[in-house]
Amino acid sequence: MEEKHSQSFIEEIQKQVSAEQEALTIRLAEHAAEEAGETDEKLIDEVDIAVTTQTRALAAQMRNRDLIYGEKLRGAMQRIANGTYGICRFCEELIPEARLRARPTADAHVDCKQEEENAEKRANGNQRPSTSGRMTYGDEE
Repeated sequence: MEEKHSQSFIEEIQKQVSAEQEALTIRLAEHAAEEAGETDEKLIDEVDIAVTTQTRALAAQMRNRDLIYGEKLRGAMQRIANGTYGICRFCEELIPEARLRARPTADAHVDCKQEEENAEKRANGNQRPSTSGRMTYGDEE
């Protein structure tokens, strides 16, 4: 394992993650307020019902995405607290500062993360040979 990132860099990231946690808390409160204020009283035709259903589904997706991001932020703060922030969970080498600045929740190198995703796709059967001889995913061809 390589050396750790400088303390000043870790403090910079900690401030960034903390600010993102605060913003996320506000967004989640807004989601909750919007959900609490919704009623079906104004739904008078099928179009209104369809639009409302679609809007609610999108709001639920956004809330769920925010909840998952909150878990990632908590994970980053935990890694900062235990001194493992910035160390790839796969190869245990230092993750470049540029990656961590761009994605402070990152816990792996780009290549290591890509390899994990590729392995998951193969394990789930989402990878299939194409007519061009290269591997494709889903509807890609």
